[in-house]
Amino acid sequence: MGHAALLRSTTLALTGALASLTLSACNKPAPPTQDASLAAAIDTTAAPLAGAPAGALAPTDTSPAAPAAEAPAADALAPAPPAPVAAPPPPAQQYRYIDQAASLSAAFADTPPDYTVDYQGTRPWIWRSGDGAYRIVEAAPGGERYFYFMPGAATPFLVRDSNYTYAYDQGRLVVVYAADGRPLAPTLAARQVALAGRYLARARGLYSAALHEKRQAAHAANWQARRAPILAQQQQWRQQQQANQQWRAWHDQHAAAGQAKLDRERTQRQAYAAQLASVAAPVARGPDQTGVAVARQRQAKAVAAQPGPTSARARNIAHARAAQAEVDAARQNLARARAQTAGADQASKAKIMDAARTRLRLALQKQAAA
Repeated sequence: MGHAALLRSTTLALTGALASLTLSACNKPAPPTQDASLAAAIDTTAAPLAGAPAGALAPTDTSPAAPAAEAPAADALAPAPPAPVAAPPPPAQQYRYIDQAASLSAAFADTPPDYTVDYQGTRPWIWRSGDGAYRIVEAAPGGERYFYFMPGAATPFLVRDSNYTYAYDQGRLVVVYAADGRPLAPTLAARQVALAGRYLARARGLYSAALHEKRQAAHAANWQARRAPILAQQQQWRQQQQANQQWRAWHDQHAAAGQAKLDRERTQRQAYAAQLASVAAPVARGPDQTGVAVARQRQAKAVAAQPGPTSARARNIAHARAAQAEVDAARQNLARARAQTAGADQASKAKIMDAARTRLRLALQKQAAA
């Protein structure tokens, strides 16, 4: 079965699952709908991806990817009142906000966005955790902009741009972090209240769109193009935490309370990433061996399926080439899984590697029968 059919079926299955999901009244998203291009291409005969995050739409490559429209630069955002300011917490507690965002990012792991929506001419990416926390990422001229929301909260607890990170407590600005993750002195933080107010208004609009606008699958090519900066940001936070004694002390004292929940989220998402890799052709910026294998597989299957007089020998060759292409793709998927799980815990690694090995075993069996 082709990977496009599997992706289309996944979209249908996850949409159905989301329709039955019950959320609290203050955080209930509108039922997702499919745009015409996806709805017209649904194949109900393909098996869905088991264990995908609730409401996640698998990235699509069924049509050319449009360039991602950037959000306005910080100083070009719609005017908004300056952010109200609250007294910062004691120094020992000031890393609470950035640590929560870093832990949530780590839990989302290396998974593509669950979905995207249209918002003022842009397509922000949205991740939603199992307990209802959100991360929304939008492309901006200075780099990616990140918005983090606690479960059920329409106001962010943290916004990050390429220069600063803004922490909010019930809509009031409490801490501004420098690029190295350290809190600014209150006098310096006070200079950012105008921009913090614009980000606060932008975040509320994005959150409303994430809940109520039509949900659409992100395009696989766009994810591949912007994936590296998002992963680099996660890595940067990990490095800053390890280098900062105060941040590390806060994390060590408070992380255990919610760590089990975050570990479950991360394990599920790592398995989901492996499943996506096993059913979808990876999209790269340029041709690579994986893309070549998929192209050969599609070409061979097309030849084998052509109507009209075709010699038995030609059909056998086509089937053999298709089977070999599947084996090549499965082997490359296994190599990617090994690289992806290099730093994962044993349970997550076993689950991901088992899926990759199963794919290779089935491909080899199919090749032997060809």
